[in-house]
Amino acid sequence: LLILFGTLGDRVGRRRVLLLGYTLFGVASAMAAFADNAHLLIVARALLGVGGAMIMPATLSILRQVFPDRRERALAIGVWSAVAAVGAAVGPLLGGFLLEHFWWGSVFLVNIPLMLVSLPVGRILLPESKGDGDGPWDVVGALTAAAGLFAVVLGVKRLGAGELGAATLVPLAAGAALLVLFVRRQRRREHPLLDLRMFSRPAFSTSVGCIVLAML
Repeated sequence: LLILFGTLGDRVGRRRVLLLGYTLFGVASAMAAFADNAHLLIVARALLGVGGAMIMPATLSILRQVFPDRRERALAIGVWSAVAAVGAAVGPLLGGFLLEHFWWGSVFLVNIPLMLVSLPVGRILLPESKGDGDGPWDVVGALTAAAGLFAVVLGVKRLGAGELGAATLVPLAAGAALLVLFVRRQRRREHPLLDLRMFSRPAFSTSVGCIVLAML
């Protein structure tokens, strides 16, 4: 969903998408905290993922807008990356502490005060910005990428659980086919969602490869 919401922010405004993401993230955190069955908890966790996909690309796009100077922008992105890394390291420790000493829903409730602070601060301080708006918005392409990645991740998850059957192989094959279609579609379009020529730059392709390895 990062491609979908990243390009949506270019169209309707990055700050708008960011604030909507904050709102959804806060509401979904409350849903997860007070979920009384597994199905509701899964839905709430999915909505948290949607909210996160709205927040992540918008923050980086806004950083680029707020810091036009390259040195300042590099420092800002460095700080952003450091905070993300610290959060990834401290998050499980904090979650374990809360689970050990408090009600399990507290691991989700800690998100709500952060969102309540971020919403008014973001509305007051952050500038609104949009992309250049060249060409039509490729919704089909964005959904194709999202569906393809969803199917591949689902298949990999089932494979990791030791389930080797049609329910694992079909999503993997379907996901791979959708991602191939996405790449072919982007190569043909005059204004692609993702400019695949960027992968010819060693710095860009190496960075993306490192992120993929970190996620795996």
